[in-house]
Amino acid sequence: MIAQANKAGRAWVLGTFAAFAAILPLAAAHAETLLSVGPEGCDGQVAIGGAVGQSFTPESGLDLQSVSVWMTPDGGDSGYDMFLLQGTGPSSPPLGLSQTVSVGDGTAAGWQAFSFDGVALAGGESYTFVVVGRSSSDATLAQCADAYAGGRAHRPGEEDLDAATDLAFQIEGTPLDGDSSVAAMLPPPADPGEPANALPPEIAARIAERDLAARKTVMPLGDSITDMPDVFGAAWGGYRKDMANDAAFAGLFRFIGSYGVYQYSNSPSPWDMPWDQRFHCGWSGATMDGYGGNPSTSIIQNYWKCRTVTTSVDYVLMHAGTNDLRNDRLPPNELGERTALRTVALMEGILQYSTSKIIVAQLIPQTGGSAKFNVNVIEYNTSLANMVAQKLADPATAWYWRPRVKMVDMYQAFFKWTGNQPAAALQDGLHPSLWGAQIMSYEWRAAMYTFPN
Repeated sequence: MIAQANKAGRAWVLGTFAAFAAILPLAAAHAETLLSVGPEGCDGQVAIGGAVGQSFTPESGLDLQSVSVWMTPDGGDSGYDMFLLQGTGPSSPPLGLSQTVSVGDGTAAGWQAFSFDGVALAGGESYTFVVVGRSSSDATLAQCADAYAGGRAHRPGEEDLDAATDLAFQIEGTPLDGDSSVAAMLPPPADPGEPANALPPEIAARIAERDLAARKTVMPLGDSITDMPDVFGAAWGGYRKDMANDAAFAGLFRFIGSYGVYQYSNSPSPWDMPWDQRFHCGWSGATMDGYGGNPSTSIIQNYWKCRTVTTSVDYVLMHAGTNDLRNDRLPPNELGERTALRTVALMEGILQYSTSKIIVAQLIPQTGGSAKFNVNVIEYNTSLANMVAQKLADPATAWYWRPRVKMVDMYQAFFKWTGNQPAAALQDGLHPSLWGAQIMSYEWRAAMYTFPN
């Protein structure tokens, strides 16, 4: 007997495993397969895309060794990570991150094991694993129809998959004697703050009474990390899509800008974003000052261009300077300082010639093939933080900077959310994966909800 959710009300009732899902005996002290679902009878396939996951509920406590999924590779060399979450669904707090699984060209379909170290699971508690591709992946996982009563498949950032759908998976580990040992062994989860969609009661009350026409306007400003065109697969639209599809955010704020609609943008916005949230001011490849005589490649000029489409911008979300840092023409400290100076100059112009509030980000990390530029990112983030601190402290500027400027440390956020494995949230070492977009979305919203009005 296990816990099962019925299809009508999702209420928890007692039931048994259906068809080909089975709990295996928990007797031996060595690692063994404790839970197995499929792949026999699993006739469907679901693309990993940016991320896909499955919730499950162990009957008894166990010391987890690995979680395996039945994967059909996409034919190229790819890497995959697995997040283990404490709870049901992809919005649950993180508990652990697996070792990366590398799948080479020509690998046949079969079990791929994601190893964990020092993670204990309690019997009767729900957990979720999420498989994340390190690049845009067409690899698929075996999909089973109503195969397992103790969980379900999930697609983070989108609507859940069919409630009667499960992935083919196996849980391998060592049984534990009693739940008390589990409680003692559980590592503390990472601290991402409140759940991504949680709001203070007073904010939730304001949403109910605010008319859509009175929503605050928000300009996302930057480069491809803001734009996130369709070549990024499941992460298309990036943090903007995750924010726009959050009901709480959409009830309070509306994105604006010159780009995001087909005739104005160098890339269209995702079809599954609300139409009135598709506008932005991000241009792929843009630097602070631009290049080649094309004004759209300048983040500074893009800001002023985007100002022409609205009489008022309440908030500017600025993640800018990444492309300026992707070279070695200057020493890292000089390049970082120069780019930070241009960023602060733009911020000064915004504050002088508008009433907008600015939330400026310290840039996300760069890994993999872009890791050689990460030292430039670190220098930029340090210089930017120092320059903003000086503006906030100087009596000549503090009076208008303090109430209107807030800094978000996106760099550290990628370490905090991933257990110090930021590459897991970057699909190519530079641009956020679906998981990375959700991290950025959370940090932006947390800053906006706590920004002084």
